[in-house]
Amino acid sequence: MRGAPRRGYNGRMRSRKALRLFLPALLAGGGLAGCGPGDANKPNLLVVTVDTLRKDAIGCCGAPEARTPSFDRLAEGGILLANASSQVPITLPSHATLFTGRYPAAHGTRHNGTPLREEETTLAERLSERGYETAAFLGSQVLSSSFRLGQGFDVYDDRWKKAERGLHGLWERGADSVAASFLSWFDHRDKKKPFFAWVHFYDPHADYEPPAPFGPAAGGDYAGEVAYADRALGRVLAAIEEGGLLDETIVVLLSDHGEGLGEHEEREHGLLLYETTLAIPWAIRLPGGPRGVLVTAPALTVDLLPTLADLLPIDKDPSWPGRSLVPLLRGAAPGPDRPLFAESLYGNVGYGWAPLYAVRLGPWKLVRGNWDDLYDVDQDPAENVNLAAEHPEVARRLGEAIDAWKAEGESPAGPAPELTREERAMLEGLGYAAPSSPPPAGALLPDPRERFLAHEKIIESRVLAEEGRRDLARDALLEALRIDPNNLDALLRVAPYYRELGEFEREREIYLTILSIDPDHAPAWNNLGVLKEIDGDFAGALACYDRSLQSDSTFADAYVNRGNVYVTQGKLGQAMGAYEKALRLDPGSGEAHYGKAMVHDKRGEFEPLVEELKLALRVDPNLVPAREWLQALERSAQTGI
Repeated sequence: MRGAPRRGYNGRMRSRKALRLFLPALLAGGGLAGCGPGDANKPNLLVVTVDTLRKDAIGCCGAPEARTPSFDRLAEGGILLANASSQVPITLPSHATLFTGRYPAAHGTRHNGTPLREEETTLAERLSERGYETAAFLGSQVLSSSFRLGQGFDVYDDRWKKAERGLHGLWERGADSVAASFLSWFDHRDKKKPFFAWVHFYDPHADYEPPAPFGPAAGGDYAGEVAYADRALGRVLAAIEEGGLLDETIVVLLSDHGEGLGEHEEREHGLLLYETTLAIPWAIRLPGGPRGVLVTAPALTVDLLPTLADLLPIDKDPSWPGRSLVPLLRGAAPGPDRPLFAESLYGNVGYGWAPLYAVRLGPWKLVRGNWDDLYDVDQDPAENVNLAAEHPEVARRLGEAIDAWKAEGESPAGPAPELTREERAMLEGLGYAAPSSPPPAGALLPDPRERFLAHEKIIESRVLAEEGRRDLARDALLEALRIDPNNLDALLRVAPYYRELGEFEREREIYLTILSIDPDHAPAWNNLGVLKEIDGDFAGALACYDRSLQSDSTFADAYVNRGNVYVTQGKLGQAMGAYEKALRLDPGSGEAHYGKAMVHDKRGEFEPLVEELKLALRVDPNLVPAREWLQALERSAQTGI
């Protein structure tokens, strides 16, 4: 695979001729009316992020078939940053970079599920201190308030309605719902204050099922989801305009990262660092102009805060690595090339693979893992031809730049997040949960470019399992393990299929394999305990549950399973204590409520039994044993039998 050509990034996106905007004659060095930090009239700020939006999915960025009139209209009436890129192709870290102005290594949020450190200062905090009303409206659970991006927001609307669709345990809401939440707040906000609103549309993210009339209810229509999000964007912009505030509001519209869509064999995003997932569309509209501006100089997401510091009453932070884009908007020359850095720790955190880093300088781009890939992105925008061997001096120079950037930017990891059961399941389901133990220091980890197809097979298996095609789902996991034999995620996922087949010994071997790789893997110890319980080895089961909790004291499932053993042994007091401990750790554990119902049943306590079954179904409507038991009790009460 190394150095092999890949069907690549559409070079049209990088061509000025493909863009429909042109730079007008502006007053070079002219001011931007009403936008200085010393102005008494503070402009409002609206930031709209469209998740997973590829640059070549937008009409004004060279996609004539795109249905993106709202994005195009905003760009045509403002500034289009035609060469913008993300510093990390993953949702939470990218947004953390946007709103702190710092690289992921500095702010510590380097992967989904890792919360922002409390000591970080967000844009919302800076504006709140200056009297702004602040509100955010989120489309995805990946940006839940658990991860602390809500710091500084008066309103952080991450309320998920279970009726809305979710993917692999991840709750999301459609763009219309997000827009409606914004519009309700906008109508009732304190109109005496300037506002900062952040609106996040998640829809272009997989699984690409736009509502009518934008595409089929199912079938994978990415362009349809982009069009659907664009319509919701139009509703938000119309409210600002109809309220007479468009010329008093700075509007920033951009993506957090792109999407692979099969190019370089990457379906989605996060693992690799090609321009398919790093290049982003970005438009800005400022009060008083300028209008119809095309900026071709590179723009980075770390540039957002330095730019806003020139436009809003906030102070610049000397730790920000980005640059203000305001001089470019005034017609200034771009200046010398600067290195454009990016990173991905997705494979490292999710699978124990090596991290990837990239730098672009002028026409050259280097991607560094266990080896260097060097591309001339001017001549080879698809990034198909690795020129590292032909240009070793360029590769060396760019590699040194990456090494220096890493050395100065590294900071201690943030604290582990305190997640709900649902959030933990969501992160694990998407491959976002870290292995229990870090790899040994100095270990040569597999390169994601060699192993990432294992991730693609894991994604495929999840889809097949949800469709009920479980044999094919198991086969996909086995293929992932042929690519990456020590993939803990694939091993943990494939094991239950052998239980369904009654092959308990094969399932046991898989858990032992996991524990040989990671002796502190809490789920493997827990599941090994379940097998011992099936064998009637209750002492061995309890020992496994204890070992699981030694590895992860917050692992509520091990407490539930410990309680189940105690019920079997007739130790009802100890069982109740275990279930209550599980509920303290995870109030959303339906199994713990079900366990308490079993204790009440053993004690002959009918009313508490019914109440616990109802609680179990309230927190987990899909807990079939609880529903069936409650229905049986209701039938018994009706018939008197």
